[in-house]
Amino acid sequence: MNATKAGDTNYNARTSAAAGVTLVKASTDTQITDVPEGSTVCGEEYTVSASVAAVPPGAGTPTGTITISDDYSNSCLITLADGSGSCDLSGSEIGTKTLVANYSGDANYYLSSSDSESHTVTIAATTTTVTGDDPNPSTPGEAATFTAEVEPVAPSIGIPSGTVDFKEGSTLICSSTLTNGIGSCTSDALSIGSHVLTATYNGEVNSYIGSVSGAVTHKVELIDLSDNKVSTSFTDVGNLSTSGGSAPYTYALAASGRLCDATNGAGNSLFEISGSTLQRTSESTAGTYSICIQSTDNASVKPPIFVPLISRHFQG
Repeated sequence: MNATKAGDTNYNARTSAAAGVTLVKASTDTQITDVPEGSTVCGEEYTVSASVAAVPPGAGTPTGTITISDDYSNSCLITLADGSGSCDLSGSEIGTKTLVANYSGDANYYLSSSDSESHTVTIAATTTTVTGDDPNPSTPGEAATFTAEVEPVAPSIGIPSGTVDFKEGSTLICSSTLTNGIGSCTSDALSIGSHVLTATYNGEVNSYIGSVSGAVTHKVELIDLSDNKVSTSFTDVGNLSTSGGSAPYTYALAASGRLCDATNGAGNSLFEISGSTLQRTSESTAGTYSICIQSTDNASVKPPIFVPLISRHFQG
């Protein structure tokens, strides 16, 4: 910058040497301008407002962002418009939160932080619902899968964590750790009969209150084979193995390496296994037979215990 002085009758005009002027960033003042009165529950969003201004002799309107944070690692971001803005914050744990606004600064303004403000977050209620019970009915020794979903009660919009227990009265059937609010577990220990079950969410310390679902009835029944309700199909009975299946539908040859048929019963000598091939014996006559198997778990089936597999015609 140059300064020029005009001359007069006694002095000549002259121009000073150039001098530099340095512009520096202006200091700022950041403030939290609004926090909701009263308390909110865990997982409920609440709106916090903040502003930033230049400190004299600085002037103008700062740009950039303000981060609102509490002392539990929860935060939200404000993009400034005319030096102010708001964002939604939620509390992940109960207690009195200390809120602070931190201005990021920009090319012309220094960063700054506000004084702290407080806000109280209280524990949230939940509901628990049994959403899966499969298969129902099940059979003795068969694993049934039970599923429950735990949700927060509005205005909370959080996702509860922790564990859920499936119980018959006070007896624990199985337990699961929640993933995204859902828990599943299996049990094969239920006895024959009807079982009234509930799902109990055990709550999350400092966040969510536990809750109990409504009751569901799970039945364990004997396998009813009387009308071929359960059958095992083979595309080629000639390749029928001497034993196999999975519980409770396991099977084996009825007696002495022989198969049974639905008419003559177990242990008859009409058919036999030779290697891996089903064949007639000399005692069988030409005709169509309904070949069957016998369950090796007789306790889990109702009479008759013969399961027709396939009709096979044998020529004389």
